Parts: sequence; structure tokens; C-alpha cells
Amino acid sequence: MMRLTDKHPFTQKVIQLYEFMESLGISIEYGGNGCLDIIDTQTNRVYKLKDNDTSEQLPYFPTGVEFKLAYEE
Repeated sequence: MMRLTDKHPFTQKVIQLYEFMESLGISIEYGGNGCLDIIDTQTNRVYKLKDNDTSEQLPYFPTGVEFKLAYEE
């Protein structure tokens, strides 16, 4: 496995994505059970990423399908 340098174009894209998410107050984390949690870091509210049609939790981002966000109160 090769490590990309900090100057590599793809590394730069990933850094920009992290910075953009941070500026919006969003974090994406693996929530277990094969799903992703989308977290509002300003309110600490955790949203589950779910398929719009089946309501199944989605394990990937971007989804490639229509999605909804759900949370537990």
C-alpha cells in the first residue's frame, strides 16, 4: 500500500472535504450495524442515513439513491 503525500491532488480534495464539513458543522461516522451516522456537531444530534424507499440504513456516502435522515428523540 502506498501513502499519498499531503501535496497529492486527491489528498488535497479530501482535505477540502474535511474543511467544508467542519465549516458546516457536520461529521460522518460509522454507527455500527453497517450504517452511517450524520452528526450535527453544533447540536450533537445524530441522524441515521436511510434509503427513502425501504427505510434501510445506508452504509455509504454519497448514497447514490434518494435518502432521508432520521433521528431518535
